[in-house]
Amino acid sequence: MQDRKHTVFSILSSATEAGLEVVLLRNYGEIVDGSFRDVDLLCENFSEEIFEAVVGGQGVIVKKIKRLFFFQYCIFDPHANCFILFDIWTNLHYKGVLYFPSDKQFRILSADGFSRLDEPDACAVAIIKCLTQSGTVKEKYSDYYKDNKKAVDEVLAQSKFAHGKVGLWWLSFGFFLWALSFVSVLLSKKQLILYLLGPDGAGKTSIANLLIGSELRAQHQYHHGRIPFLPRLTAIAGKKPKKVSFGDKKKKFTALHAIYYSIDGLLSGLRLKLSRGFDVVVISDRSMYDIVAREEYRSVPMFLRRLLVATTPKPDFVFLLKASATEINARKPELPVEEIDAQYQSYDRYASKLSMLEVPTGANDKSLHIIAQYLRL
Repeated sequence: MQDRKHTVFSILSSATEAGLEVVLLRNYGEIVDGSFRDVDLLCENFSEEIFEAVVGGQGVIVKKIKRLFFFQYCIFDPHANCFILFDIWTNLHYKGVLYFPSDKQFRILSADGFSRLDEPDACAVAIIKCLTQSGTVKEKYSDYYKDNKKAVDEVLAQSKFAHGKVGLWWLSFGFFLWALSFVSVLLSKKQLILYLLGPDGAGKTSIANLLIGSELRAQHQYHHGRIPFLPRLTAIAGKKPKKVSFGDKKKKFTALHAIYYSIDGLLSGLRLKLSRGFDVVVISDRSMYDIVAREEYRSVPMFLRRLLVATTPKPDFVFLLKASATEINARKPELPVEEIDAQYQSYDRYASKLSMLEVPTGANDKSLHIIAQYLRL
């Protein structure tokens, strides 16, 4: 966690040296101890080119969102092996209405090679953000408010949101500008669909957990198997789904299954297309693409397998997680080395058709960094 702090400080000081007037808005203490969730900045002279050049030497940009007076970057930090979210305002606002009058003077401190708001100003900004976005103030800010009420009150009194200072005309005009910006963002694709393939023990769940717990997207969806629209056939039949283990020959996959799940894939794909503007990462750990390789499906007629693959929602990236068969067998002794090799050979035959990208997942491999390199903007 401490490595994250050093990366943030390095980016902010480098941006300052490059001429950007960046000011850390809040949570300085959390950045110091490494417990922060995201980094909020004010930079009235913000330049995308300069900031991205600064970040390029220290991390990998995997997401960028641009709205009215606002930019958001998700950056992979290779030193801490994690993602860091930067929210950057060129003017502090809520739906186009500025937090404060344009002549508001903040009390700014200098430390660690960059600027930050002093604690009363930082707390006041945080409280306004909480009130405008959720209507409730987080406990850590309300506690500070109780201890430093007078200092924070002075700042809040200057806010346009205090005592009904926001006029109807400015509220309408600001909201109109914000709405135009928001619609353009909504129409752009922010959704990210990732498929993780590989034998049991290759590291799919471990990688999925790292991505789900990251700042890669604002929301996360995880599916162990297909991305469903329709219920399982077993659920319709009133049966519990059976976990299939290696060597189990009881699983039967019929033409009915193939047709049903093909329809499900088409409907799921349509739903994903309609939600492409949402800031969400959809992760499928063992999608229908796995049907080309796994032991229990290798006896399924080829045309049925191809039908399922063709109707599976198209992902943005398909990652084939790869480790040596002996290492995977050590993790999953119930899966023989020969079966692991057979699954990888099946994947190899479909590598170009499924556009799979190999990610090594051995004990010392930097798997997340490799994935971030593929996701680089």
